Amino acid sequence: MYSNSVLRRKLKIFLPVMCLCIFSALLFGSCKNRDNKSGNKAVNTEKAVSTEKPVSNEKPANTERPENDEEKLLLNTDVLNESSASEENNNYEITKVRRGDFKYEMFAIGNIEYRDLYYAAMETEEAEIVEYKVEKGDKVNKGDVILEYKPVYDEGEYKQRVSYIEQQEKEYAAGYDTRRAEIIKAEHDIKNIKDKTEKEIKQLEIKKLKLALKKYQENAQNLDEQKKSLAEYREGLKKTKVVAPHSGYIMEIAEMENENIIRKGNVVAVISPKKDYYIKVNDTTHGLLRYNSDVTISVESGGGNIRMPGKVVMSSNILSYENTTENAYVEIVDEPEGVDWKGAIKVYFDSKEVKDVLLLDAKAVLFENKNEGSKAVSVPYVYIYKDNKTFKRYIQIFGSNNKEYLVLSGLTEGQEVAIYK
Repeated sequence: MYSNSVLRRKLKIFLPVMCLCIFSALLFGSCKNRDNKSGNKAVNTEKAVSTEKPVSNEKPANTERPENDEEKLLLNTDVLNESSASEENNNYEITKVRRGDFKYEMFAIGNIEYRDLYYAAMETEEAEIVEYKVEKGDKVNKGDVILEYKPVYDEGEYKQRVSYIEQQEKEYAAGYDTRRAEIIKAEHDIKNIKDKTEKEIKQLEIKKLKLALKKYQENAQNLDEQKKSLAEYREGLKKTKVVAPHSGYIMEIAEMENENIIRKGNVVAVISPKKDYYIKVNDTTHGLLRYNSDVTISVESGGGNIRMPGKVVMSSNILSYENTTENAYVEIVDEPEGVDWKGAIKVYFDSKEVKDVLLLDAKAVLFENKNEGSKAVSVPYVYIYKDNKTFKRYIQIFGSNNKEYLVLSGLTEGQEVAIYK
């Protein structure tokens, strides 16, 4: 038991400490409640910010807008803004989205290629041109004179060639006689040889001599060619004309590097039968030009375009993979009169046909460029017509046949669209 004085001293120490603990506990609890309230407010504020919709001056969309920027551009049911057209500005006409069959037309660049060509070439060694007797486009018969010329005769060169051939003949004859004599002597010597091994060696020697002689005789062929060339040169001196090797039309007249001199082998004219040609097409579509399909040939002629029917007579889709070519050939079915085949040639063909789809006049579709450089894209859009006003709308389309686009999405059948003039 404590005395009263001791108890009083202990209480004086204990009571202040206890009060301090109670005060601290109350203060801690109050701070915790404030922090919880403050934290809840922060969470609620963040939540409010994340769900708040930004204010926009644009008209509300009739569908929910996507988050992706590119998807926004391709959104095709969203009225974005009114155009400048109004009741006071009616510089447009109205067309409707219709349903029908779509043919996707492409074209390839072509050029004339003749099936049979005949070449009138120079046969005289060298000559001076006297006169061309034909012009490009002229009709000729086999044997008609195309060019008159005067042979160039160099007497010194001719005598030199004759002398060279004669010397070569003498040297060849001497070499032949020497080699033949060696064989005869070896065949005579072998008759007197008794030793079997020595005789076999001699037989091998004779075999080698005969092979060497056979090889040497090839020089005679070279001499024969030289004598033939000299004879042709001598015969060429008697000729003064180049004639047509075949009946037909003069397609080309050769342009010589030297205006006055032509030499053996020079082609002076190209001849082909008039109707015996077709259109060669560089088919970069890798087989979309199908064999036996009908096409339209367009030629720039006389300041305009002349169109005619054609048919594909050769294409890659009838060849094996190993023989695949980028060229197709088109036959002219009915050629009009007066076609100038010097003009640009295009071959139009249908590469795809789709039944029962939405179609829109090609003149109603406009394009907007997005981004720059390698990321640049061309986005199609139209102006839909409603309540005497037009509204810009992005759509999705496929191809063009120069008249219509196939509408993939963004428009409905019967919808009115403006075509600005």
